[in-house]
Amino acid sequence: MNQSVIESYQWLASKCIEIALDKEPRLTRCGIGIQMPRGHFDIQPRDEFLEAQDQLRGSVDQVAASVIWLEQIYSIRSLNRKRTSYSYKHLVEHYHREQGMPCYVSNGAFIAAALGHGLNVKHECPGSPNVFVNISERAIQRLHPGR
Repeated sequence: MNQSVIESYQWLASKCIEIALDKEPRLTRCGIGIQMPRGHFDIQPRDEFLEAQDQLRGSVDQVAASVIWLEQIYSIRSLNRKRTSYSYKHLVEHYHREQGMPCYVSNGAFIAAALGHGLNVKHECPGSPNVFVNISERAIQRLHPGR
């Protein structure tokens, strides 16, 4: 896998970001909302929130990397509650590193890819930036044995 493959997915990734922000207006590069000090999840300064959303809009390569990974797995009807978006983002990074391409993916970029790819997501819990996704655990084990 090389950078040209990621570049070929940029248009799709841009569309995923648009779709995701329509479906989940609280989505930022961090995930749902922005990261705040413990106990202050309900207080999210507007400027920081808007900056984090702008950073998500600029994460086209990260979303593209996530879409490429999502094409390797399959969805299920119910949400997989064994993992959250934060765990999946690390699997995407690992997958691309195994392909010889260093990769960083933010939690929000993975969620944008999942929403844009038509997957279902559900907020893990109030105050958490993470979501559950309807991704097959069997498909994960097939792609990432032992993880």
